Amino acid sequence: MPRRTPRSLAVEILNRVDGGKAFAEPLLDQYLSTDLLGDPRDRGLLTELVYGTLRMRGFVDWVLAQFLQRKLTAADMGVQNILRTALYQIFLRTKFPPTPLSMRPSN
Repeated sequence: MPRRTPRSLAVEILNRVDGGKAFAEPLLDQYLSTDLLGDPRDRGLLTELVYGTLRMRGFVDWVLAQFLQRKLTAADMGVQNILRTALYQIFLRTKFPPTPLSMRPSN
């Protein structure tokens, strides 16, 4: 089973919100109350990715539309949210941590 990361959990939460199965705040609280992410920095990253991506969604979708040949809505919801969170992280946030050392491949 792949390790759960703040980035993968953020996409999972956004998928559930977009699917109409939950609201972001209680769902995020539910995830944060578990031991999925022990490091406070990972918990902060998850929170920032979820709320930031939702807050900037209109702008992020507009930027993505400039580069995609098809409409974003033609893509699977999971792909949409991966693109959204990636764009939010790369272009709208400057102080994101790199991949944790525990996640890097060993030499």
